[in-house]
Amino acid sequence: MIRSGLITPLAGMLPSDRHSRVLNQMRLAKAFLLADKLPFADRYRAYMQVFDAAERSALLQGGVPPDFDDCIARGFADAQTADPLRQLMDVDFATQLPDDLLLLTDKMSMAVSLECRVPLLDQRLVELAARMPGELKMKGGELKHVMKRALADVLPTGILYREKRGFGAPMGAWLRAELSPVLRDVLSRESVTKRGLLDPDAVERTIQEHEQQRADRTDHLLALINLEIWCRLYLDGQSAAGVADHLKQALAA
Repeated sequence: MIRSGLITPLAGMLPSDRHSRVLNQMRLAKAFLLADKLPFADRYRAYMQVFDAAERSALLQGGVPPDFDDCIARGFADAQTADPLRQLMDVDFATQLPDDLLLLTDKMSMAVSLECRVPLLDQRLVELAARMPGELKMKGGELKHVMKRALADVLPTGILYREKRGFGAPMGAWLRAELSPVLRDVLSRESVTKRGLLDPDAVERTIQEHEQQRADRTDHLLALINLEIWCRLYLDGQSAAGVADHLKQALAA
């Protein structure tokens, strides 16, 4: 009762920013506390989704359509196992891998003429990992337990056990500083109103929450910016060069 009545509202007030070590820890703690009491599938959704159901409803003009495709719910429904860890793997195979990580790897490597391989997704290795019980994949809180043991005499300990590091650019910080003119131009009230897809007030709230570091809205703003650029290219028929020139002019203003 105390947790739901006091801690959860307080968690929602925590500042967050993934590009500050302290504020990033607050961001993770905030996400954990807000999702702590949710059912298993909804807890996963809270960690992985960009816009939650309430945000989508407020953001879209006319609300969320009745035929909205909830790919995460579909992934859990299609998972053919009672093992929670295997369920998460199945959902990742159906959603995040093809629609995010592998998609970006493929596009970015091709953009610079780089031939890229993903050895840990070799079919035989994936099938072997899928057959392993969860307690072997993650033992005593150690991730990739079996793989680390298998490679113990191949790789140095410092490589096997070093802290996980991502490849992300500091987009959140840039959107508050160097890229703020582009953000404010692409998602201006005039632009959003003219497009007619999103509620201008909801978009402005998202921008302000990020600028004031009340919430880390990096992914939200990148999604909205990319949506508007996509609309200009494929709905308005603008050329890629023309859109790029406009963004450069906004940046230089």
